[in-house]
Amino acid sequence: MRKSVFFLFFVFQALVFLPFSGWSQEIGIGQWRDHLPYRKVIAVAEGDGRIYAATPYSLFYYDINDNSLNRLSKNNGLSDVGISSIKYNDDLKALVIAYTNANIDLLKDGNIINLSDIKRKPILGNKTINRIVFIGKRAYLACGFGIVVLDIEKEEFPEPIYYIGSQGRAININDITYNPVDSLIYAATDEGIFRASFYGSNLANFAEWTRESSFVLPSAPYNHIAAFNNRIYTNKKGPAYSTDAMFVKIDGTWEPFQANNTSNRSSLEVHYNRLLVCNNLAVEIFMPDGSLEHKLYTYNPGNIFPKDAILDKNNNVWIGDEFEGLVKISDFNSAERFLPDGPDFPDVYSMAAGKSDVWIVPGGRNSAFAAIYRQARFAGFVDGKWKTTDQKTDAFLSDMRDVLSVAVDPSNNKRVYFGTWGYGLMEYVNEEFSQLYTSENSSLEGTAYESTWYGIGGLAFDDQNNLWVTNSSASSVLSVRKNSGDWKSFNLGSVATGVDIGKVMVDKSGQKWLMPRDHALIVFNDNNTLDDPTDDKAKRLTSVAGNGSLPGSFILSMAVDREGLVWVGSNEGVAVFYSPANIFSGQNFDAQRILIEQDGYGQYLLEAEAVTAIAVDGSNRKWFGTDRAGVFLMSADGTKEILHFTEENSPLLSNSITDITINESGEVFIGTSQGVISYRSESVTPTQDLKEVVVFPNPVRESYEGAIAIRGLVENSSVKITDISGNLVYTTLSEGGQALWNGRNFNGDRVQTGVYLVYVTNSDGSKTTVTKIMFVN
Repeated sequence: MRKSVFFLFFVFQALVFLPFSGWSQEIGIGQWRDHLPYRKVIAVAEGDGRIYAATPYSLFYYDINDNSLNRLSKNNGLSDVGISSIKYNDDLKALVIAYTNANIDLLKDGNIINLSDIKRKPILGNKTINRIVFIGKRAYLACGFGIVVLDIEKEEFPEPIYYIGSQGRAININDITYNPVDSLIYAATDEGIFRASFYGSNLANFAEWTRESSFVLPSAPYNHIAAFNNRIYTNKKGPAYSTDAMFVKIDGTWEPFQANNTSNRSSLEVHYNRLLVCNNLAVEIFMPDGSLEHKLYTYNPGNIFPKDAILDKNNNVWIGDEFEGLVKISDFNSAERFLPDGPDFPDVYSMAAGKSDVWIVPGGRNSAFAAIYRQARFAGFVDGKWKTTDQKTDAFLSDMRDVLSVAVDPSNNKRVYFGTWGYGLMEYVNEEFSQLYTSENSSLEGTAYESTWYGIGGLAFDDQNNLWVTNSSASSVLSVRKNSGDWKSFNLGSVATGVDIGKVMVDKSGQKWLMPRDHALIVFNDNNTLDDPTDDKAKRLTSVAGNGSLPGSFILSMAVDREGLVWVGSNEGVAVFYSPANIFSGQNFDAQRILIEQDGYGQYLLEAEAVTAIAVDGSNRKWFGTDRAGVFLMSADGTKEILHFTEENSPLLSNSITDITINESGEVFIGTSQGVISYRSESVTPTQDLKEVVVFPNPVRESYEGAIAIRGLVENSSVKITDISGNLVYTTLSEGGQALWNGRNFNGDRVQTGVYLVYVTNSDGSKTTVTKIMFVN
């Protein structure tokens, strides 16, 4: 007993003095997590004690039994992105998840079964699945080309596609309903409403379908239809905002329904003997006789922007809202919101990391460098939570547009700069607006044709914490905000006066690399004398040998690695400037392409790919994002492929990559055409000393099987782990600023419960530290 008490006391003491680890919000080595928008909910379903809410990107559910909010995405089981509809079958306890590309997932018994037959089938036209309707144990899918029948129990497609247009043409089916009283199936289409006898007919034969006709029923697209109390309700989609019209079929006759209500309608749902209609700013609930029972138009406070709504057995209304996520209305009065953490938008044009924080901007410029006037907004992943800033949360952004560049101050990661395409440079401190820089308070200039247009194409800090800013189409296309707060502009002469300029990067020699619109790079060297223009030099690099030898016909990305080499990505792969300091020396400096061996043949690195993003991790390895082939992790010299992530072999949301950034913990944030997802790499940036060594996880619980990370190391640190008696159990070298341990000794056995000491030494032995890890088995 005395021994046990002493041991517990020792463990307590060890845990008390363990270094604090701020990694509680982080993921394990080799794990993924999504950073998708959850605010826009397009469909809601109830089943087996859960309320499911689908967004265009993934779905989440609220568990009524334990009040938990849970995500379902490509990261944890879904087979795809781009959800278009969901529906729950109570009898079979199955959730059908439909995608815009006609892919289908079934969630049954906790398992996700993918049915990709229709997705893979060569079908001309729109393959979107618009709505799901159950008739018995079968789901009838309203698709952009026709009707598809899915047997949920057998997990197969038992019938041919119903092409119901004239002469069997494909037409867009928006919704389907079935009236059990007269056994008729109805389809709301872009070409009107069609019906057929459900029994005794070959529904795959277009001749069995009859188009509904009535002098009160216009020939137009119909987007929703529902059978309720032997009546058929439908909505005619109007040509403009608030021009819809509803109709109802009673005893075989069509007549207008709510003729004075021209709201756009996003869904018609029948639940617990009520019809729920989602209008522009309200949810209306109708009785079986067609009379209005309730009209919900406010969340008290807040306006309703419903996309879908259902009623549960307790008369709670669950609304999928355009801007508020999933909302529960109790007693037709009080509202409760359910919204997983994430940015409010999926668009990623550029990203930047500062310590553990990551910022994303959606962009606002096309390939011709023209503005697209996208409403200004940005999102920050700060302290493990996402916060979106837009005109609703910051009135200053109301008149701003096209945010396309972002940079985090290395000396203060709570100071972030956002470049706009036409409106100047914004500074935010502690997530609050601080300053707008234009010609009135900085060296930024307007253009010759519009003096108040300030196109900020790129931002980059140098190692003196000076912020370099490209000023597109100005006479001086490069400016700097010094760390003192003063500004200065640089006219680069004939190589870059009044030209379109995008990104900027600072290399290890202090040279500034600018990416113009055409196939070139502009390098500027101020010789580290910002205020002395007499020694400034600028050079335009091209594809010509002896003057850059740039690859491809478009430069799309660039990065400087830890050794000072400059890597550039083009539409035809990658090239490296091994001697960037030679650019103004008269010596050879041309970019070189990396030759690799693949399938026994030599080829240039990624020569068949457009390389849209390059990021360098703490081990000097290169992360390449491509336009159509996903993400490649290559060795430091680019000759060896370490990882290749695609949407087919990983949770990657899309093979089209827009940007990549890496935070201090080694989490690689990947911007795609479908949103942001991150992957925790084993490599982090090394530190200059050993003052902040931390271990994650700590303590290590009995259920944990992943890698244990020791972070905050200098490069090439030696790590030795011993038990409390001094017996060596493991030794390794750091990868960048981090070392990994699998929790096992030299024999491959998991170590026993207890405290273990971690001894860290740099390569020459001049820096050492000791920390502890607690194991609980």
